[in-house]
Amino acid sequence: MSGKVEDWFSASLDFWADEFDGATWSVVASDRLMVLDATAQGQSVLWQVGDLQGRVIGFERQDQNESLLVRQGPSVEQWHYVLPARRLLARRHVLLPEHAFVVLPDCRDDEPLVLGLAGPDRKSALPSLRALHPHDNQVIAAWPHPQAPRASLHSGLLMLCFDADDGWHCQLTTLQGKLVADIVLPDALEARATVHGGHLLAWDRRGRVVDVALDSAAVRTLSFG
Repeated sequence: MSGKVEDWFSASLDFWADEFDGATWSVVASDRLMVLDATAQGQSVLWQVGDLQGRVIGFERQDQNESLLVRQGPSVEQWHYVLPARRLLARRHVLLPEHAFVVLPDCRDDEPLVLGLAGPDRKSALPSLRALHPHDNQVIAAWPHPQAPRASLHSGLLMLCFDADDGWHCQLTTLQGKLVADIVLPDALEARATVHGGHLLAWDRRGRVVDVALDSAAVRTLSFG
């Protein structure tokens, strides 16, 4: 068995798809959504859309759906595409409340998820995260730290990453507030996490990897170095 490694292309990308079919790759650069030909040398663009009349602030691809968020003043517009034909299924405009914390593209819905921070939750006495749109100010999660978490959406599940006294946490919850998984890495160094192929994966620069199968809750841990 033999192989080789060579440079494909160099470019400044704002967002990119986590999923890759081996032939095409969706990326966002300079407020344009582009599909690159991964089989060609250099930045060969197969399809693109620009002139979005706003700044691209989010992008996500999951299975056969792509969602693009375009900021337009105090509002945001989600463009929802269906693959492989890249048919524009919906464009939904949402006026953002002043206390919005983050807006996340939602590939499972025509409208984006708008989250807001709130004071201590009555039940837990901890800072809370609420869904301001489209779930009517519903409390999704609370966490034991005053610093706001880093939030992302994966196939309808909300991922929250934050530091606490016992280490770095990666929590996966439903939009109804049910905790699905909680990975803790004590004394973490540049920890990261993602959801891919039905698995929650977390790792850090200390060589630790945690793999949680979401369908069975089976956990594997690896350590390198």
